[in-house]
Amino acid sequence: MSEESDSLRTSPSVASLSENELPPPPEPPGYVCSLTEDLVTKAREELQEKPEWRLRDVQALRDMVRKEYPNLSTSLDDAFLLRFLRARKFDYDRALQLLVNYHSCRRSWPEVFNNLKPSALKDVLASGFLTVLPHTDPRGCHVVCIRPDRWIPSNYPITENIRAIYLTLEKLIQSEETQFFLHGSDLNSLHTNLPRSILPKEYGGTAGELDTATWNAVLLASEDDFVKEFCQPVPACDSILGQTLLPEGLTSDAQCDDSLRAVKSQLYSCY
Repeated sequence: MSEESDSLRTSPSVASLSENELPPPPEPPGYVCSLTEDLVTKAREELQEKPEWRLRDVQALRDMVRKEYPNLSTSLDDAFLLRFLRARKFDYDRALQLLVNYHSCRRSWPEVFNNLKPSALKDVLASGFLTVLPHTDPRGCHVVCIRPDRWIPSNYPITENIRAIYLTLEKLIQSEETQFFLHGSDLNSLHTNLPRSILPKEYGGTAGELDTATWNAVLLASEDDFVKEFCQPVPACDSILGQTLLPEGLTSDAQCDDSLRAVKSQLYSCY
Protein backbone atom coordinates (compact mmCIF):
# COMPACT_ATOMS: atom_id res chain seq x y z
CA MET A 1 0.00 0.00 0.00
CA SER A 2 1.30 3.45 -0.86
CA GLU A 3 2.39 6.03 1.70
CA GLU A 4 -0.51 8.21 0.60
CA SER A 5 -3.00 5.39 1.20
CA ASP A 6 -1.58 4.80 4.69
CA SER A 7 -2.02 8.48 5.45
CA LEU A 8 -5.62 8.44 4.32
CA ARG A 9 -6.33 5.27 6.28
CA THR A 10 -4.84 6.39 9.61
CA SER A 11 -5.52 10.15 9.69
CA PRO A 12 -8.42 11.10 12.01
CA SER A 13 -11.31 13.04 10.52
CA VAL A 14 -14.76 14.20 11.53
CA ALA A 15 -16.24 11.72 9.08
CA SER A 16 -14.59 8.86 10.96
CA LEU A 17 -16.18 9.80 14.29
CA SER A 18 -19.09 7.72 15.46
CA GLU A 19 -22.56 9.25 15.74
CA ASN A 20 -22.07 9.77 19.46
CA GLU A 21 -18.68 11.45 19.08
CA LEU A 22 -18.46 15.12 18.24
CA PRO A 23 -15.34 17.20 17.76
CA PRO A 24 -14.54 19.44 20.75
CA PRO A 25 -15.97 22.97 20.55
CA PRO A 26 -13.55 25.63 19.35
CA GLU A 27 -11.82 27.69 22.00
CA PRO A 28 -13.36 31.17 22.58
CA PRO A 29 -11.51 34.08 20.99
CA GLY A 30 -8.63 35.38 23.09
CA TYR A 31 -8.84 38.68 24.92
CA VAL A 32 -6.77 41.71 23.93
CA CYS A 33 -6.87 44.55 26.47
CA SER A 34 -7.76 47.95 24.98
CA LEU A 35 -7.66 49.93 28.23
CA THR A 36 -5.30 52.85 28.60
CA GLU A 37 -2.75 52.80 31.41
CA ASP A 38 -4.94 55.20 33.41
CA LEU A 39 -7.97 52.93 33.03
CA VAL A 40 -5.93 49.86 33.95
CA THR A 41 -4.96 51.64 37.17
CA LYS A 42 -8.56 52.69 37.77
CA ALA A 43 -9.79 49.13 37.23
CA ARG A 44 -7.18 47.81 39.66
CA GLU A 45 -8.18 50.31 42.36
CA GLU A 46 -11.97 50.25 41.92
CA LEU A 47 -12.74 46.79 40.52
CA GLN A 48 -9.96 44.67 42.03
CA GLU A 49 -8.88 43.82 38.47
CA LYS A 50 -5.26 42.70 38.26
CA PRO A 51 -3.97 42.43 34.68
CA GLU A 52 -1.64 39.60 35.64
CA TRP A 53 -4.60 37.57 36.97
CA ARG A 54 -7.23 38.66 34.45
CA LEU A 55 -7.16 35.59 32.20
CA ARG A 56 -6.97 33.28 35.21
CA ASP A 57 -10.12 34.91 36.61
CA VAL A 58 -11.93 34.64 33.27
CA GLN A 59 -11.02 30.96 33.01
CA ALA A 60 -12.26 30.36 36.55
CA LEU A 61 -15.67 31.85 35.67
CA ARG A 62 -15.75 29.90 32.40
CA ASP A 63 -15.07 26.66 34.28
CA MET A 64 -17.87 27.45 36.77
CA VAL A 65 -20.35 28.01 33.94
CA ARG A 66 -19.38 24.76 32.22
CA LYS A 67 -19.61 22.80 35.46
CA GLU A 68 -22.69 24.31 37.10
CA TYR A 69 -24.75 25.39 34.06
CA PRO A 70 -23.61 23.30 31.09
CA ASN A 71 -26.83 24.03 29.16
CA LEU A 72 -26.84 27.78 29.65
CA SER A 73 -26.10 28.48 25.97
CA THR A 74 -24.04 31.55 26.77
CA SER A 75 -21.02 33.10 25.15
CA LEU A 76 -17.82 32.13 26.91
CA ASP A 77 -15.58 34.65 25.18
CA ASP A 78 -13.05 36.37 27.43
CA ALA A 79 -14.40 39.86 26.74
CA PHE A 80 -18.00 38.80 27.39
CA LEU A 81 -17.23 37.13 30.72
CA LEU A 82 -15.11 40.09 31.79
CA ARG A 83 -18.25 42.27 31.74
CA PHE A 84 -19.71 40.21 34.58
CA LEU A 85 -16.49 39.92 36.55
CA ARG A 86 -15.98 43.69 36.42
CA ALA A 87 -19.59 44.37 37.38
CA ARG A 88 -19.09 42.30 40.54
CA LYS A 89 -15.50 43.30 41.31
CA PHE A 90 -14.13 39.90 40.32
CA ASP A 91 -16.19 37.99 42.88
CA TYR A 92 -16.63 34.70 41.00
CA ASP A 93 -19.88 33.61 42.67
CA ARG A 94 -21.58 36.99 42.27
CA ALA A 95 -20.39 37.28 38.67
CA LEU A 96 -21.83 33.85 37.90
CA GLN A 97 -25.14 34.80 39.51
CA LEU A 98 -25.28 38.00 37.47
CA LEU A 99 -24.64 36.04 34.26
CA VAL A 100 -27.43 33.61 35.09
CA ASN A 101 -29.82 36.45 35.93
CA TYR A 102 -28.93 38.14 32.64
CA HIS A 103 -29.98 35.05 30.69
CA SER A 104 -33.03 34.51 32.89
CA CYS A 105 -34.27 37.98 32.04
CA ARG A 106 -33.58 37.50 28.35
CA ARG A 107 -35.54 34.28 28.24
CA SER A 108 -38.48 35.51 30.30
CA TRP A 109 -38.89 38.69 28.21
CA PRO A 110 -39.04 37.22 24.68
CA GLU A 111 -40.90 40.18 23.17
CA VAL A 112 -37.75 42.23 23.72
CA PHE A 113 -34.91 39.77 23.24
CA ASN A 114 -36.11 37.29 20.63
CA ASN A 115 -34.81 37.99 17.13
CA LEU A 116 -32.93 41.02 18.45
CA LYS A 117 -30.94 42.22 15.46
CA PRO A 118 -30.55 45.54 13.61
CA SER A 119 -32.49 44.49 10.51
CA ALA A 120 -35.55 43.75 12.66
CA LEU A 121 -35.56 47.35 13.97
CA LYS A 122 -35.26 49.36 10.79
CA ASP A 123 -38.47 51.32 11.52
CA VAL A 124 -37.13 52.50 14.89
CA LEU A 125 -33.74 53.38 13.44
CA ALA A 126 -35.34 55.26 10.54
CA SER A 127 -37.53 57.28 12.93
CA GLY A 128 -34.51 58.89 14.60
CA PHE A 129 -35.74 57.76 18.03
CA LEU A 130 -32.17 57.16 19.14
CA THR A 131 -28.67 57.52 17.82
CA VAL A 132 -25.07 57.75 18.95
CA LEU A 133 -23.28 60.99 18.13
CA PRO A 134 -20.42 60.61 15.64
CA HIS A 135 -17.88 62.24 17.97
CA THR A 136 -16.85 61.13 21.46
CA ASP A 137 -16.25 63.48 24.38
CA PRO A 138 -12.69 64.49 25.43
CA ARG A 139 -12.39 61.33 27.51
CA GLY A 140 -13.39 59.09 24.62
CA CYS A 141 -16.91 58.37 25.88
CA HIS A 142 -19.72 57.86 23.38
CA VAL A 143 -22.82 60.05 23.59
CA VAL A 144 -26.24 58.41 23.17
CA CYS A 145 -29.17 60.60 22.20
CA ILE A 146 -32.74 59.35 22.74
CA ARG A 147 -35.68 61.39 21.45
CA PRO A 148 -39.07 60.03 22.59
CA ASP A 149 -40.98 62.64 20.57
CA ARG A 150 -39.92 60.82 17.38
CA TRP A 151 -41.96 57.74 18.32
CA ILE A 152 -45.38 57.52 16.65
CA PRO A 153 -47.30 54.83 18.61
CA SER A 154 -49.41 53.85 15.61
CA ASN A 155 -46.26 52.84 13.71
CA TYR A 156 -44.91 50.22 16.11
CA PRO A 157 -45.24 49.19 19.82
CA ILE A 158 -43.11 50.72 22.56
CA THR A 159 -41.26 47.44 23.02
CA GLU A 160 -39.52 48.14 19.71
CA ASN A 161 -38.01 51.28 21.25
CA ILE A 162 -36.79 49.25 24.21
CA ARG A 163 -35.28 46.71 21.83
CA ALA A 164 -33.47 49.48 19.94
CA ILE A 165 -32.12 50.96 23.18
CA TYR A 166 -30.87 47.58 24.34
CA LEU A 167 -29.33 46.86 20.94
CA THR A 168 -27.44 50.16 21.05
CA LEU A 169 -26.21 49.68 24.62
CA GLU A 170 -25.18 46.12 23.84
CA LYS A 171 -23.13 47.37 20.91
CA LEU A 172 -21.55 50.19 22.90
CA ILE A 173 -20.64 48.06 25.88
CA GLN A 174 -18.42 45.98 23.64
CA SER A 175 -15.99 48.86 24.17
CA GLU A 176 -14.22 48.47 27.50
CA GLU A 177 -14.07 52.22 28.06
CA THR A 178 -17.83 52.79 27.84
CA GLN A 179 -19.48 54.67 30.75
CA PHE A 180 -22.95 56.26 31.01
CA PHE A 181 -24.21 59.51 32.63
CA LEU A 182 -27.85 60.66 32.25
CA HIS A 183 -28.63 64.30 31.44
CA GLY A 184 -32.37 64.28 30.66
CA SER A 185 -33.57 67.63 29.38
CA ASP A 186 -31.14 69.66 31.52
CA LEU A 187 -28.93 71.31 28.88
CA ASN A 188 -26.89 73.08 31.55
CA SER A 189 -25.82 69.69 32.88
CA LEU A 190 -25.16 68.53 29.34
CA HIS A 191 -22.98 71.53 28.48
CA THR A 192 -21.07 71.24 31.75
CA ASN A 193 -20.03 67.69 30.95
CA LEU A 194 -19.79 67.77 27.15
CA PRO A 195 -18.15 70.32 24.84
CA ARG A 196 -20.52 72.08 22.45
CA SER A 197 -18.19 71.14 19.59
CA ILE A 198 -19.42 67.53 19.63
CA LEU A 199 -23.12 68.33 20.17
CA PRO A 200 -25.60 68.91 17.32
CA LYS A 201 -27.32 72.27 17.14
CA GLU A 202 -30.55 70.71 18.49
CA TYR A 203 -28.72 70.45 21.83
CA GLY A 204 -27.04 73.83 21.76
CA GLY A 205 -23.92 72.54 20.03
CA THR A 206 -21.89 73.50 17.00
CA ALA A 207 -21.56 70.12 15.25
CA GLY A 208 -24.30 70.76 12.71
CA GLU A 209 -27.50 68.79 12.20
CA LEU A 210 -28.02 65.64 14.25
CA ASP A 211 -26.65 62.71 12.23
CA THR A 212 -28.63 59.49 12.72
CA ALA A 213 -27.51 57.70 9.56
CA THR A 214 -23.96 56.97 10.71
CA TRP A 215 -24.98 55.02 13.81
CA ASN A 216 -27.73 53.20 11.93
CA ALA A 217 -25.07 52.01 9.48
CA VAL A 218 -22.84 50.84 12.36
CA LEU A 219 -25.66 48.75 13.83
CA LEU A 220 -26.71 47.27 10.51
CA ALA A 221 -23.09 46.30 9.82
CA SER A 222 -23.17 44.32 13.11
CA GLU A 223 -26.06 42.12 11.97
CA ASP A 224 -24.09 38.86 12.10
CA ASP A 225 -22.92 39.50 15.68
CA PHE A 226 -26.47 39.97 16.93
CA VAL A 227 -27.80 37.00 14.97
CA LYS A 228 -25.16 34.84 16.66
CA GLU A 229 -25.95 36.17 20.14
CA PHE A 230 -29.74 36.69 20.10
CA CYS A 231 -31.24 34.68 17.25
CA GLN A 232 -30.15 31.13 18.06
CA PRO A 233 -32.60 28.54 19.42
CA VAL A 234 -32.23 27.94 23.15
CA PRO A 235 -33.79 25.34 25.45
CA ALA A 236 -36.97 26.27 27.29
CA CYS A 237 -36.43 28.61 30.22
CA ASP A 238 -37.86 26.20 32.80
CA SER A 239 -35.41 23.46 31.87
CA ILE A 240 -32.32 25.57 32.60
CA LEU A 241 -33.10 28.68 34.59
CA GLY A 242 -35.36 27.74 37.48
CA GLN A 243 -36.32 30.11 40.26
CA THR A 244 -33.50 28.75 42.42
CA LEU A 245 -30.98 30.45 40.16
CA LEU A 246 -32.22 33.93 41.06
CA PRO A 247 -31.40 35.76 44.30
CA GLU A 248 -33.64 34.80 47.19
CA GLY A 249 -36.98 36.61 47.07
CA LEU A 250 -36.53 37.75 43.45
CA THR A 251 -38.47 36.27 40.55
CA SER A 252 -37.52 36.52 36.91
CA ASP A 253 -40.54 38.78 36.31
CA ALA A 254 -39.35 41.20 38.99
CA GLN A 255 -35.89 41.14 37.51
CA CYS A 256 -37.25 42.17 34.12
CA ASP A 257 -39.52 44.82 35.60
CA ASP A 258 -36.43 46.44 37.09
CA SER A 259 -34.76 46.32 33.71
CA LEU A 260 -37.77 47.99 32.09
CA ARG A 261 -37.76 50.79 34.65
CA ALA A 262 -34.07 51.34 34.01
CA VAL A 263 -34.63 51.55 30.28
CA LYS A 264 -37.51 54.02 30.60
CA SER A 265 -35.34 56.38 32.63
CA GLN A 266 -32.86 56.80 29.79
CA LEU A 267 -34.87 59.32 27.82
CA TYR A 268 -32.45 61.81 26.36
CA SER A 269 -28.73 61.28 26.33
CA CYS A 270 -26.01 59.46 28.15
CA TYR A 271 -22.31 58.90 27.72
